[in-house]
Amino acid sequence: MILILLLLPVPPFLEELAAPTTNAIRFGAVTVHLLLLCRFAWGSHVRQISAILLLMFVFACVSMCLGISHSLGNILTILRIGTFGIAFLFGVSLACRGRSNPGVASASCLKLLLAIGVLNALFTLSQYLFPYVTRPLQEWFASVDKHMELLPEQGRAFGFFGDPNTNAVMLLLLSLPGLALFQLTAQRRYLGLGLFVFACVLLTASRTGLILAGVTVSVLCITSRKLKYLVALVAITWGAYEALEFLVETGTMREWFPYLSGLMFKIYGTLHGDYLDLESVKSFQARLTIWESELEWFYEYPIFGAGPLRDMNSGIVDNYYITLLSRYGMIGLALYVLFSVYVAGLSVVAILRRERPFKEWGMLMFTSIVIVNVANCTINAFPSVPIAMVSLLYAGYLASLMDAFQPSFVKSRRGRQLSHMHVPSSKRRHPEYTRNNLRLARGCHGGPSRHVRGT
Repeated sequence: MILILLLLPVPPFLEELAAPTTNAIRFGAVTVHLLLLCRFAWGSHVRQISAILLLMFVFACVSMCLGISHSLGNILTILRIGTFGIAFLFGVSLACRGRSNPGVASASCLKLLLAIGVLNALFTLSQYLFPYVTRPLQEWFASVDKHMELLPEQGRAFGFFGDPNTNAVMLLLLSLPGLALFQLTAQRRYLGLGLFVFACVLLTASRTGLILAGVTVSVLCITSRKLKYLVALVAITWGAYEALEFLVETGTMREWFPYLSGLMFKIYGTLHGDYLDLESVKSFQARLTIWESELEWFYEYPIFGAGPLRDMNSGIVDNYYITLLSRYGMIGLALYVLFSVYVAGLSVVAILRRERPFKEWGMLMFTSIVIVNVANCTINAFPSVPIAMVSLLYAGYLASLMDAFQPSFVKSRRGRQLSHMHVPSSKRRHPEYTRNNLRLARGCHGGPSRHVRGT
């Protein structure tokens, strides 16, 4: 199901129907899987996040009904918002399957996600090095033909996700399981694979991706709450500055990264005392013009917005917050902010628990939500299908994990209370504690079973 969600190709012969058909197959398969094969534990966090996602879908429907257009394209846009809940519940189901041994289940899920990230990084590298050789496979994943046509000239690889900016965000999101696996298993190979996926962001030549890479490193080092990671952050910052100076002064920047060179020269000049004038960047000027035009819809329909507006413009605003305001009004933006704040707060709680695998999932989810929300400033990141699927899958897994293992006291058959969540790790290794814990497990499960050792 994860492979279907993330790597299902888009048949080029279907033309305009390609994307809707692919999404129908993708979400139809996952929905059937959830209805027939999965069981859920509806804890408080799962219920509350599900309620927020449901409200986002309901108010999107209200915005369309009260808006200015009711075409088929608008209906498909609203249905895509409804798929957010499917991705979230799929993440919940993955965590529910591994409740008997959350550490092993987390590692298995993270390994698969990292493997997808490595596969995408290899395809990205192949596109960058051999743009013409990989052309037949590119046609099954490119969102528009211009990405394939400009690939040899600009060197902007789009991987399996159709667009260079989307690919950059996905590479960052799929590199995070490498660090989480390294923390869970202490095996350096996972960290190396994660760094390989992370480094391939440069091959997308995405300015948004380059900024997000710096944000990702900063967030991970700070949330680790370890001095050595903060020292590493200082070292990485210094190394990045030296690398930028070398690339600019030797002229290698214009040769290797022609699409990024303009922005890099401006940043280099700013670091040496020049004024950074973003309005002089043509693409930024174009964005400002589009944003001003889009906000006119918000001024006219401030509460519920003007609806999806698929047949009123191209639908490309390159700022998700302005998209929310113009299409779904203040209510739509408020619901998205509520979702982001709730998930970020849940991630912080998981980090502060300092227990495995809660801390690892908390760091992964908090970094993901920061990546997506920063990316929303320059692209429509969250409504993009692959980005939404990964981030919501992470959110569902963390919410279910936190619901299943909340600190609580469990009564044994003798009426005594025991909570291994509050017992120090040194005491858990004591033989008497182990015997009591096994007795408790037999009492909870109705006798010895294959779940006792994991519990």
